[in-house]
Amino acid sequence: MTSFHAVPSSNGAFIAIVEGPKLYIRSTEDRNIIRTIDLGESFIKSLFTIRWFKPHSTAQEEQFEDLELALDDEELFDDRSRSQPQRILLANEDTVRVWDTHNASWNVAISNAGGPVGKVGYADFGHNEDTVLIFSAFKVRLLVCSLKTGRSFDIRDPKFTSKGFGYRPGSNHMALLTRPATYDIATLHEPDTLKQWASFDPSTVDAQGLKWSHDGKWLAIWDSPTYGYRLSIHAADGNLFRTYNGDEEDDGSSAGIQCIQWGPKGDYLAIGGSSMRVTLLSCTTFSPKIYLEHTTTVKLPDITIWQEQLLPGNGRSYVAAPQPLCPPTAQSLSESDTKIGISLLAFNHNGSLLATRTDAMPTTLWIWSLKSLAPKAILVHHAPVRNISWHPKQPDLIMFQCANKDPAVYHWNSKWEAPKITTVPLDKPGGRQEEKWIRTGRHQRPLFLYGNARNFVIGQIQEEGKEPIFFGEPQKSPSPGRGSSMSNRSKPMNGTSSKPQDITDAFDETLDWIEGADSSGSGNILSEVEDTFQFRKHIPVP
Repeated sequence: MTSFHAVPSSNGAFIAIVEGPKLYIRSTEDRNIIRTIDLGESFIKSLFTIRWFKPHSTAQEEQFEDLELALDDEELFDDRSRSQPQRILLANEDTVRVWDTHNASWNVAISNAGGPVGKVGYADFGHNEDTVLIFSAFKVRLLVCSLKTGRSFDIRDPKFTSKGFGYRPGSNHMALLTRPATYDIATLHEPDTLKQWASFDPSTVDAQGLKWSHDGKWLAIWDSPTYGYRLSIHAADGNLFRTYNGDEEDDGSSAGIQCIQWGPKGDYLAIGGSSMRVTLLSCTTFSPKIYLEHTTTVKLPDITIWQEQLLPGNGRSYVAAPQPLCPPTAQSLSESDTKIGISLLAFNHNGSLLATRTDAMPTTLWIWSLKSLAPKAILVHHAPVRNISWHPKQPDLIMFQCANKDPAVYHWNSKWEAPKITTVPLDKPGGRQEEKWIRTGRHQRPLFLYGNARNFVIGQIQEEGKEPIFFGEPQKSPSPGRGSSMSNRSKPMNGTSSKPQDITDAFDETLDWIEGADSSGSGNILSEVEDTFQFRKHIPVP
C-alpha cells in the first residue's frame, strides 16, 4: 500500500492525503473528508509528487490576504475558503493529473509527459493555476502546458529537474538555467506565454541555482563551490551588474557558496559559504556589509543559550546553559560524512531576524538580530537541526525539527521566556517526519501540521507557558465515507453533498495530452493533431 505525507493547501483551507489508490481532500477547519478521488492502482504505483498551487504574483497573493480576513470569522471561513479555487497536482513517472477543489467535475490528465526519451522528473504549477511545468528526468526538455488553451511547447535543455528557475516578483517573468552543451545559459521568458525573450551568459562554470530579489530588481546566480566563490548579480533584463568573488583577505575561508537568501526588506543578500561565516551583502553596492561568524566557543552574557535536555519518559525540554559553551561539532558527533559550510539560511517575513545552521555544528540553531547584527538566541540540541520554518505572518515565531526518531516539534518565540519542545502524539510514529505551517487568519492562533506517511495531527500554538493543542485524536489513514473530525458537522463543498464523492471517470471534461505531437514547439497541439486530444462527456456518478 502506498502512502504519502499530508500536504496542506496554500490557502490553508484543505489538506491532501494519498492512501492506497485514493486521494482524500480534508477540511482544515474540522478535518472532515470533503472529497475522495480514485487515482487507480496503475497511476499510484510510480506516484512521486503532490503539489497545491501556490500564488507567485502580487494579485494572487492579495486574494489570499482577503481570505485571511475571512478566516478570522468562523462562518466566513466555511463560505470563502471553499469558494477560493484551489488546484492540486499529482505526478507519476508518466502522467501528470490536476484537479480543482472548486469544480468536482473538472480534471486534466497529461499522458506521456516525460516525452519519448525519458520519464517525468519534476512537475509543478507555473506562475498561475492554468500553467503546468513538466521537467523530463534526463533534463532533455521542460514541457510547458496551458490548461486553459490546451497548448504546449518545449524548452530545451533545462539544467536541473527541480530547481534552477524562478518567477520575477511583480511581473512573473520566468528565469531559467539551461545547459545546451558544456556551458551555462540563462533565459528569460514572458509571463503569460513563457516564450523566450532574452538569454545571457550567467558568468558561471557550473551554476547551482538562481533567485530573484523580493522587489524583482535583481537576479542572483551562484556557481558550484568546486570553482570557488562566484556570485553574479544581474538586472531584470539579464545585464550583468556586479560579480562578487568573496573576500580576498579571508585566507581562503570563502571556498565556495552553499546557499543564498534575499532579505525581505531589500537591504541584504545573505550568502552561506563553505566556511562558518554568513556574509551579508548590501543590496545597494553588493559589497560585504557585515560577517556573521559561527564560533566554536560561545560567550554572550547578554543572551541566554538554550540547551536541549532529555526527560524521563522520552520527554524533552530546554534549560539555560552555562557560558562559555562549546556546541557539539560534526567530528564529535561521529558524522560519517563530515561537512563544513552554512547549509541553512532563513529570514523571517519582515527581515528583522535570520536563522542559520552550519554543518560544522549541525545541532545548533543560531538566530541573529539584523538590528544589532549579533545573535539573539542560540539553541543547542542532541540531534542535527533541519527544516527551519518561520511563521509566514508572525515574525518572532520559528518552527523546526531535529533528526530524532521520536516525533517532536521545536518552537522559539522572541517574546517567550523559553523555547518549547513538544512531543507530538502520533498514533504511528517513525519514518521521515515533516512539519508545515497552515495558513490562518490574521488574529487566529498559529496552526501547524505534523506527520509522517502513515498519520498526521494538526497543532495549535498557545500563549506562553502552555503546550500546543493537538486537535482530536491522531489522524489515521482515511477510508471512503469515514472522516475523523473534532465535531459532528460535515461541511459540503460548493453546494454538493457532504458525502465524500468518488469521481473515477466521472468528469464532465477530461483533457488528455498524448506525447509525440508538436515536436516543432509551435504549441498548437489541438489544431495540428486532432486525435491527441480526447474530450469525453460522461454523466457524473451520483
